[in-house]
Formats: sequence, C-alpha cells, structure tokens
Amino acid sequence: MTTIKDVYQDLDSDTSFEEFEEQVENKIEEMNGLVDKDAAAVLVSDGLTTGRVQNIEEIDAGMDEVEFLGKILTIGDLNTFSRDGEDSDGTVCNIEVGDETGQIRAALWDEMAEDAVEELEVGEVLEISGTPKDGYNGLEVSAHDVVVQEDVEIGIEALESYHVADLSAGLSAVTMKGLVLGTTSINTFERDDGSDGQVANIVIGDKTGEIQVTMWGEAAEAVDDYRVKQSVEVTNADVRDGDNGLELHISSPDDITHIKEQIKYIPETTPIGEAELGDSVNLAGGVTYLDEKRAFDRDDGSSGQVRNLNLEDDSGNIRVSLWGDKAEMDINVSDEILITNAEIEQGWEDEPEASTGYQSTVLITGRGSYDVEEDEEADEGEKDDSSSSSGSTKSIDEYESDGDDAGEEVQVAGTVLGVGEEITLDTPNGEITITGGSDFDVRLGQSITVRGTQNDDDSIAASEIF
Repeated sequence: MTTIKDVYQDLDSDTSFEEFEEQVENKIEEMNGLVDKDAAAVLVSDGLTTGRVQNIEEIDAGMDEVEFLGKILTIGDLNTFSRDGEDSDGTVCNIEVGDETGQIRAALWDEMAEDAVEELEVGEVLEISGTPKDGYNGLEVSAHDVVVQEDVEIGIEALESYHVADLSAGLSAVTMKGLVLGTTSINTFERDDGSDGQVANIVIGDKTGEIQVTMWGEAAEAVDDYRVKQSVEVTNADVRDGDNGLELHISSPDDITHIKEQIKYIPETTPIGEAELGDSVNLAGGVTYLDEKRAFDRDDGSSGQVRNLNLEDDSGNIRVSLWGDKAEMDINVSDEILITNAEIEQGWEDEPEASTGYQSTVLITGRGSYDVEEDEEADEGEKDDSSSSSGSTKSIDEYESDGDDAGEEVQVAGTVLGVGEEITLDTPNGEITITGGSDFDVRLGQSITVRGTQNDDDSIAASEIF
C-alpha cells in the first residue's frame, strides 16, 4: 500500500516533508474528510507536479500548466468573437489578479467568462489553473478553471479607481480620473492588412503624476470633445509600456467621459537651473521672451513648425522649443506656463535647451502674471554676447552684427529646421544657412553647434558640427 512517505519520495519538488504533510492535512479538511491521508497525499502531489506556485512572480511563460491564488483587481467587459471554422461565437473576459509579489491577467473563456461578469467581484480571491503565455500586454494565463476562495486573504488593496502612481504595465479594465493637460490631432495610418486606422492622444494628470491616454479607432474621433483643464474619467483601459513610460490605451469613445469632479494635478517640477543634459523633466516658470512661429519642410515633403521662447524661474532661465501644434498655442510674454516631459538637449553655447516633443504637454497656468522687466527681451542678445568664446571663433551675435567678416571662423548653435545639401539652422537671432550639410549626419529638430567659415552671403561653410 502506498503511504504518504512513498508519495513524497516520488515527488520531484523543493517542498519539504513538513510542508507536504501540512498541505495533505489541508487537503483532507478541504474535502471534508472524504479522503484518507494517503489519498490526499496523491492529490497534493498531483497539484505540485502540475505547476502549483506559491506566488504570482514565480509564473513563467515556459510552464505547461500553473495553479495559483490571486485577488481580483479588475474585471473587464464580456467580449464576443468568431471562431475560425465554427458557426458559434465565443466569449472572453479578462480579469486582473494580484498578490504581494505582482499582478497578472487571466483570460476566462465562454461559460466561465459569462459567469465571471455576472458573479465575480473585485476584491475576491481566486484559485486559478491554466496555461501561461506571452500576451499582447505581457505575461497572461489562459484559465481552465477558477474557484473563489472565501477563507483566503491576500494582503493587497483592490482599487476601484487608480491614480497614476498605482499603475503598472499589464493592468487591464482600469478606471482612472484625471485633468486634461493636452491633446493631439487625429493621425491616420495604414495597418498591416492595408486598411486605415486612426489614433489620437490625450495627456491627463492627477495628484500623483501624468500619463498619456492613447485613443484608437472610434475613440480617436472623440479627442476634439476634450479641452485642457477639463476633468475626465477613463474606464476599461489597458496599461502598456510606451516609449516614454506607461500609457493607457482605449478603443471606444465610451471609455472616456467628462466628469464634474474637480481633479487636482500637482506635478513635481525641476528648478530650471538644475535641468541637465539628457534629462526628461517638468518645468514651470514665466515667459520672458517669445520668437515668431517658423515653418519648415521635412525630407518627406511634409511641413512642420516651431516656436522658441525663454522660460524663467527663481533658479535660472532656459530656451524652450515648441514643436508642431504647440507652436500654435496662444502664449504671450509674462504668461506662466507648465511644461511636462521636456527633453533637455545641448543648445546655444552648449547651454541646456528644452525641447517639447509629442510626449510633452504645455499648460498655461497664469495669464500675464509673471513680472518681466521692460528691457529683458533686449537683454537676451546681451546675454549671448557676454558668453561668446574668446579668440577668433565668434558667437552668433558677433557673426550677425559684422557685415565684412567673410572668411573668418565663426561658431553658431541652434535647432535644425532643414537638412540636405544645406542645413537650415534656427538660432536665437534668426535662421542661418549652413553649407556642406550633406557631409554631416544631422536630423530635424536636433540641437547642434556649427563651427566653420563665414561666406560672403552670410551663410556658414561648416567644418565641424557637434
């Protein structure tokens, strides 16, 4: 007769005999004494050899079968799909479960999915068995069976509504409230199957941070319904890793709605004087100088636009480039603004410069509320003059003020507006043409410094670009 010790000796597991005995006793209790110790040992052994894990972080896509406990964090909608080669439709519901070590999505199918939507509740603990696999949003489990465990506690909080700081990649069916910080226009693209798609973005923030909401398909058509400083609620969102951090993804216009609740957005900002090259930062300050908007053509024939301003706070000032739609913003000198996710790049005289790309938002926080000295705009040129390099290499101000310096070595810095045989460079004092551009690898929007010889037509023959 097979004994509990025989079963344990045949078991290929790291579980100690004492732990195995405890699990056997628990199994007997679970089955209300309908099995003896030896039979319970066989049942426990089967569970251990079919992928029973102690916590979610142990789950791996290479496992054939897994069994684990998790608290329900979110319950998604019931979705219907067509099965290949079958007349009947299938249904699926995705739930997010977690424990103290992590979270994972579980896909429930057909009758199990329908029961989940009707009977399961956020906060309940489930025992889930299924097959792990790499899904679109990361590791997930295709569930074969789920059982509610009423007497089991898992020490994590199940949230009905999330803050930015609570989010992690892989969460689904997420609800979050936020303040609109910025929107984009609708962009169209061609899918792999040749059909057209569309996408738009809204950036929202709350008291813990900000996040981009990517709106696909019909959801993108709703982007024009939302304005900066409006409060919204996003529902049924998937959390994914993006190029600049986490993103919320939605596909239905019903997944984002206006709400009356006043949402507080409290961003952490970096003092301008502490911004360093390579940083992605939030900046806040007053506008002390503003250029005119400039248009340019890209290599693919499309057009772009940029506008530059100077932003100041108590710690210093910095030149800011506003690209694309942001160049159209109604910003004036003495306005106070907030910029999120600005990239700090090398600019004029190797000084840091803030560039606002698609991932950035610009929010006007005060109209005419920043105290700007009368001649501060004029002082911009004087600041650049005082920082010019010594010797025969001249700053851009010296270059532009001297009309008879053809042949002299000069140095200028700015942002690339055009590339090709000639480079168009946007500088603090206007656009300059750089000849010999095809010899250098530069890109649109890049901040560069050019060293070379001044030509008779005031262009510069580049000898070095860095």
